[in-house]
Amino acid sequence: MGQKQSARATEAIQEKKAGIYDLILIVFLTTLPMVYTTSTLDPVLIPRQLYLSVFLLLLLSLVARDAFRNKQGIPLLLWKNPVVIAFALLLVVLAISSFGGLVPSESYHSLSRLGIELALLILLSYLIVSQKVRFESLQWGVFLMSSVVLVVALYDVLVLLENGDWDSESIYELRSVMAHKNLLSSFCLMSFPFAMIWIAEKNWKRFAGLFWGLILIVFVWLLQSRAVVISMMLFILAAMLLWLRFGNRQRASSRKGIWWLAGLVLFIAVSVLTYQNRSKFDRFFNADSAVERVEMWRNTGQMIAEYPVFGVGAGNWQVYFPKYGLGDFPNYQIQKGLTTFQRPHNDFLWFFAEGGIPSGLLYLAIFVGVLMLSFRLLRAEKDAEKRWVYLNLLAGLMAYLFIALVDFPKERVSHQVLLMLVFSVLLGNYLRSRIKDVSEDEGNRWMLFPLGGIVVFSLLVSVNRLGSEKHCQKMYEAHRNADWEMMIEEAEASESSFFRLDPTSVPLAWYRGVARFSQGKIERAKESFLEAKKWHPYNIHVLNNLASCYEKEGNHELAIKYYRQALAISPDFEEALLNLSASYFNGGQIQQALETIEHCHVYSIDPKYKVFLPAIVRANILRYLENHPGRSRSERLLAVTQKDDDLINLYWDYKKKNRTFEEYLESF
Repeated sequence: MGQKQSARATEAIQEKKAGIYDLILIVFLTTLPMVYTTSTLDPVLIPRQLYLSVFLLLLLSLVARDAFRNKQGIPLLLWKNPVVIAFALLLVVLAISSFGGLVPSESYHSLSRLGIELALLILLSYLIVSQKVRFESLQWGVFLMSSVVLVVALYDVLVLLENGDWDSESIYELRSVMAHKNLLSSFCLMSFPFAMIWIAEKNWKRFAGLFWGLILIVFVWLLQSRAVVISMMLFILAAMLLWLRFGNRQRASSRKGIWWLAGLVLFIAVSVLTYQNRSKFDRFFNADSAVERVEMWRNTGQMIAEYPVFGVGAGNWQVYFPKYGLGDFPNYQIQKGLTTFQRPHNDFLWFFAEGGIPSGLLYLAIFVGVLMLSFRLLRAEKDAEKRWVYLNLLAGLMAYLFIALVDFPKERVSHQVLLMLVFSVLLGNYLRSRIKDVSEDEGNRWMLFPLGGIVVFSLLVSVNRLGSEKHCQKMYEAHRNADWEMMIEEAEASESSFFRLDPTSVPLAWYRGVARFSQGKIERAKESFLEAKKWHPYNIHVLNNLASCYEKEGNHELAIKYYRQALAISPDFEEALLNLSASYFNGGQIQQALETIEHCHVYSIDPKYKVFLPAIVRANILRYLENHPGRSRSERLLAVTQKDDDLINLYWDYKKKNRTFEEYLESF
């Protein structure tokens, strides 16, 4: 290898000494995973968005200061790049789609996240193009960021081992500072390309990169996320093919081949070990989550078909999703509305659904654009060390695409920061290769103001939602303690133009309705449930509780209407079935009451089941006797109607027979 090729990979890209931008980026990346609070339902989502917004405001202020002092803004070539244009158009299209959404507060949140991602991409790309940030600094930042996450993850492992709780359920406690084990696993995957880059170094960084990479692989294996394991395999395959295609032929030695062969043997050995101990790794072999994803994608496909042009509005997928039915989900908790979904576990479908087909195509265009310029970089680059950096980042991007197809990394700040780092390095160096002298391009300084507006908007949304989520936590506690006045107070304190739904997609107005219903204030409760229906017309609990208010008022017709709406979404929603049967019964429709309660599980454990069932069965027997008088049969049936247990036993016996209830009574 020549003297030029022996230069370190991370220093081969930029030789400039570290400056203020390098320092603040390293500090930001290192401290980002430390932003964590238990005062919100999601300990990282809003806090990290707020932290990123503050960081971007600082970064933007420094860039603007330099731009106006030196009369040189962000190069026009960056503003005109197809990737940046597609990203900006995506933001505009989603903003337009949000005018038709049901819940503007969720649109504000979604748009603010996307906006600061665009701001981060533009600012980082500019700093790389102008050589104000070294790749080595970004590399160090990711290393320190990953180290913080892995240290906490190792602590979680030690706690689990000490407690002797290592099984497929306890690994959900292994989440470090990422809120969920799958998010930790995908973070490890996204850090892996940076570890691989260090392996090409000639000094201690080679061993650090090797150790770092091995730790990341171990955690991907322990966390048992099939999607991430497949993505890791895709990364290795893509990196190997890219290296064979673009690597320096002088370096394509047998020793390099031995490393790839060793990796393949290690993978086979780990696979065999995992299969032999599948009782401890049964998450790899459990298909339940895959079935749920297929059902989510089917519903999302129907959503896209119904709203193909403008979509349902940014952030509104979670509201429209139940509209397309919950009855086909195998998980009963989903059918009962106790488990809700806020995203479709496919980022591409998410954009197609919320912003229509134009939004989905623009999101695809961003990745296609980055992939194309990455291949151009690799083809044009003469330096082997630079190619090693680019091909690892490109392979990581390919692996990310699979994660985005089966999960929701676009929602997570830490993941998007890493993705924007990859985008910026590839885009920035591609543009750098096309700009001979940055000083010759005066750029545009005034476009910094729209970026500033985007960042300030995100700051406003984050601050408001952070305060609302804290009140929301207190509202949950009041709910658990049946403190209805406190529950109403906290629900009202948490609600604002930026926060109408809690993090589980339930309208805050619903909680006020529940509290007022529990206090016996039916009219006030009904008003709250009607407001909740405005924000989420497809939430089965909102519809069920609204119907119960009408039933309390004796308005059986409207009660039946809303119970049936809830059951149209989830036909096996037992609470609504029981309530609907009671409405029919109270309205004198005893035959419909029986037909409705028959849809409940025959051995239902709902306390209302054994209250409603005897009354409904008794009424149907008495009606039958009235229409079919007969002395001996009447005496036997009348005897049964005297005790609830006898009526329940009669009903259970009837359900074993393949007959109508009247036919059963005929043969009694």
